[in-house]
Order: sequence, then C-alpha cells, then structure tokens
Amino acid sequence: MKSCVGSTWCRYGVQDSTGLAVKLEHRYKGLRAPHKIKMAVSGCTRECAEAQSKDVGVIATDKGWNLYLCGNGGMKPRHADLFASDLDEETLIRTVDRFLMFYIRTADRLQRTSTWMDNLEGGLDYLREVILDDSLGIAHELEQEMSVWWKRISVNGRPRLTIRTVWRCSARR
Repeated sequence: MKSCVGSTWCRYGVQDSTGLAVKLEHRYKGLRAPHKIKMAVSGCTRECAEAQSKDVGVIATDKGWNLYLCGNGGMKPRHADLFASDLDEETLIRTVDRFLMFYIRTADRLQRTSTWMDNLEGGLDYLREVILDDSLGIAHELEQEMSVWWKRISVNGRPRLTIRTVWRCSARR
C-alpha cells in the first residue's frame, strides 16, 4: 500500500488519503490472490502515490474517491483504467471487495490484474457489468466471501495482528 500525506499535511489534499490507505491495508492484508496486489491512495489529482500504476488505485476528488483498476509498472507498464467516479468510502470498499474476489475466483495463477482484464472478453466494460451492475448475479456471493475472509482475520472489526502486537510478542522472547 502506498499513500501520499493527504489533506492532513498537504495543502492540495482534498481527502484523508492516509486514513483510507490504512483501512484498505488492514482490510486486505494477507489476502491470498493469484499474484501480488499493489494498491495506492492519492489525496488529490496530483497523484503523488502513483495510484494509476497500481492494481487498485484510489484518487481523492471533492465529491469522494475515483477508483482505478488493473494498472501496473515493470517491463510492460499500463495505466489503470478509471472504473468508477466520486464514490463514498463505503461504496468504494464494497466495490474493491467485489473486484478482488472476482479476480481471485477467475484469474490464473501468477496472472496480474492488468493481463487478467485484457484477457476478459469485453474487458473493462464486462468488468463494470459484473462488479457494478451485477450482471452475473454474484455480487452478494463476492461480498460474502470477503466478509468470511474479514471475519477470519479480525476481532471486533479490527485486524488481529498489528505491527505493535507483533513487536510486543517478539520483544517478550
């Protein structure tokens, strides 16, 4: 997870990017996927966190958050595609949940999100239909799968292991 300093420390920031980045990192930490998932949250359109080059990129707007999906760097860099605009935080998280679960269900082993989407018949439009419009009627199942995952790794809505917990446990030895 990569984040800029957001509205807390930057005069250009329009949303709390670090706060959202921490929420997303805790939510998806340890999620088993076909390949590594890179994420970033930028607090304004100046895009300091380089969200458009990540598998999941979030950029703040005056009205909410823009969600970009399926970007990557490396040998064959690809800008992420704008998937949805001006989402509130709850809708954003639900959409990312659906996206990640659909990716986990359908991607081949070691297949990055950009290649996976390029191989989907219909590409970005098909992905929007499945994730946003629920054209396959599986949105509830995808959300339930993420909910089961989240319940396994959390206690009272908070992640079980934090850096502080790990540090305290290792310091006792």
